[in-house]
Amino acid sequence: MSYLGSTAIEDKLQFGVPETIDMMIQANIKVWVLTGDKQETAIEIGKSCQLIQSDMKLELLSSNSRDEFNEKLLQLSQDYPGILGSKVTNIEKFREENLEKGSRMCLVIDGQTLAYVFEDQ
Repeated sequence: MSYLGSTAIEDKLQFGVPETIDMMIQANIKVWVLTGDKQETAIEIGKSCQLIQSDMKLELLSSNSRDEFNEKLLQLSQDYPGILGSKVTNIEKFREENLEKGSRMCLVIDGQTLAYVFEDQ
């Protein structure tokens, strides 16, 4: 069975959105948000709708240059060996090896930085 769905998040959340997103996360459904908001606003909305939860480690990759992005990727790879350069095939094993027990990660990236990801280098 495959489920494909989407939700739109505005300044005022609709009834039940935080609980629904929390249930999706608890069911190990990967939830992504694409927004035109500023990064700070997006993070706060993510927190208010329980997409970003208190046990999550927040990693900000947003960068003003390719060099800054490369430095952040290098630091991320040093902080979490094995996350870059190879596909994570066992998320539970990755969590055990790289995150504190019970914690999860939230990766925040803006559009400008996403362009660096898709460059040929």
